[in-house]
Amino acid sequence: MQPSSKQVQEVIALIKVFEPSFSIKYKNSSFLMKVLSKILFFNKKFMTETVTTIGKTVYLPDEKYLQKYGNLNYVEMLVHEARHIMDSKRLGIAYYLLYLSPQIFSLLSVFSFFNSWFLLCLLFLLPLPSPGRAYIELRAYLSGLAVLYHLSNKIFLVNPIVCLKYFTGPDYYYMFPFQSIVVNSLCNGMQKIMEDDVDGFLKQIKNILSKKD
Repeated sequence: MQPSSKQVQEVIALIKVFEPSFSIKYKNSSFLMKVLSKILFFNKKFMTETVTTIGKTVYLPDEKYLQKYGNLNYVEMLVHEARHIMDSKRLGIAYYLLYLSPQIFSLLSVFSFFNSWFLLCLLFLLPLPSPGRAYIELRAYLSGLAVLYHLSNKIFLVNPIVCLKYFTGPDYYYMFPFQSIVVNSLCNGMQKIMEDDVDGFLKQIKNILSKKD
């Protein structure tokens, strides 16, 4: 079932209650996103299909995103990205450290000017597992799955093949190759959603999506 345009606007309004600075922009008109697309060369879909959140701003690929994906995927995406925004507000600098680790430690290589051993820090640029990034993305993906569950009015079966590609593939730089842990975490999270064992934000999202216009 597709959410109505009114429900979409209510979801956006709710997100702004939790974060008044929330905004939506487009990658195809953002210099920053174009630069990032060069840095994130391993993600071939970064500019065309990937939604990115930096700070309190969500960057959609372009203005045609809604026409291509529809209200259901749009609301799922909004809730997913809102979870990132709320987690970053809750965790502060620790959020970015968790998300960018261990690759962020490659920056220590600048100290190789003083000691050549710091060049070994460049090894952090390899696609090493990132439990912190996996934890943050798991929370966001489960928030999005809650949207699908409430709109389907039935148990939403997590498709391991679909979910695993994000956690183990290039989209998030091969952040977590431990497939059984990912599947178990997703299934446990979905069980909590079905039991309504969620935070206030998702309960309010449920109320919005349960309304009939």
